[in-house]
Amino acid sequence: MSAEAIASVREALKSHLANESICDWIRKRVPQQFEPFYSSIDLRDAGFKLAPVDANLYPAGWNNVCSDDLEASPEIVKPMLMRHLGRVPKRIAILPEAHTKNPYYVENLYELRQVFRRIGIQTEIGWFPTGPEATHEKDAPPVTLATTDDRTITAYPFWREGDKLIFSPYEPEFILINNDFSSGFPKLLEGLEQPLEPSPRMGWHTRKKSDFFHHYNKLAGELAVAAGIDPWHVQVATELVDNVDFNANIGMDRIAATVDRLIAGLKKEYLHRGIKEQPFVFVKNNAGTYGMGILRVESGSELIELNRRKRNKMAVGKNHLEVHDVVVQEGIPTRFQVEGVYAEPVMYLMGCDLFGGFLRKNPNRGKIDNLNSKGMVFQKLCMADLRHGADRDLELELVYGTIARLSAAAITLEIAKVEGAVRSSPASAAQAACEA
Repeated sequence: MSAEAIASVREALKSHLANESICDWIRKRVPQQFEPFYSSIDLRDAGFKLAPVDANLYPAGWNNVCSDDLEASPEIVKPMLMRHLGRVPKRIAILPEAHTKNPYYVENLYELRQVFRRIGIQTEIGWFPTGPEATHEKDAPPVTLATTDDRTITAYPFWREGDKLIFSPYEPEFILINNDFSSGFPKLLEGLEQPLEPSPRMGWHTRKKSDFFHHYNKLAGELAVAAGIDPWHVQVATELVDNVDFNANIGMDRIAATVDRLIAGLKKEYLHRGIKEQPFVFVKNNAGTYGMGILRVESGSELIELNRRKRNKMAVGKNHLEVHDVVVQEGIPTRFQVEGVYAEPVMYLMGCDLFGGFLRKNPNRGKIDNLNSKGMVFQKLCMADLRHGADRDLELELVYGTIARLSAAAITLEIAKVEGAVRSSPASAAQAACEA
């Protein structure tokens, strides 16, 4: 947002939250027993609008977080463990994605492991195969993984003994999930005695972007009205279109009609507010991740006229899973430029606490494009700098931090819906999660 807009929003938030923090405000509105252990939130700031455009419950990219924030992490991690486990465990296992040999992802695991080692917790990386039916053998050898700068970590295969997950270094007291299990809930993790965070039931086999944005827009609207801010400036219009098939050309007319309706509404809003931008929308896989299954369009006719290559890219998501539901979402251009390259902030949280973040830059993309795509690079965005920096940095922490925290609260409501059903009917809900 512009400096003037940020200052205005900051003052409104300060006034409304004079007697309580944003976390306290959130805790009165969402069930804290379902708070996400950690999350990352992709934000877009157009100057006239600020909102999340994606939210990850199993965030990678910890290697892109500012080193100062990583060093300061014990003050956030210890209270988080106490809230979720009631204690600080002595032994933790991190369960990663199956594509762990990607050296950048290995760097992520290295730094995530260090987060817990800094507070004296024995922490090692597990090794997990693909597919919900996969299991491990007890005598499977460990795997050595290398980062881009040739640092190495050892990943130890898991196996199951009764209701516990074991690997050769030790029996973990707590298992941290860094795998979104897009292909389904793994049966190996059913009914474990050890706590797992975040719940593997919340992978993209179950989560839907449409649910997240529904909850976010509701919470953002409530806070905006209470603080005297126009909700339009912090909400993002999002509509679900289900039962589509890009390869078979099924549902393209309904997506196109939704695109035209949203753009017509945006044109009226822009005209009313004196915004000179040309409105556009994104069509996104409703269960998408890694920036896959995203298409920017400015009219419904672009959907009808998609060429075969673009249809193929939209037809499947991660792990080659077919796309059958999409969201059509208001596009938010980014005003951020770093040395002439367009960028967007990504905020990392543990629970409701800001942990760190970075700026995602992409020299191959413009201000209205999806920056989470080939060619992207990262610039560290230190929370320590925001907390102790200039007035404008403090404004960014409050305004961006508030939107990120509202986004984490929206994830809380997603978890409550799924996990609440599991706790009320464990057998049927677990089975439903497995079959999702």
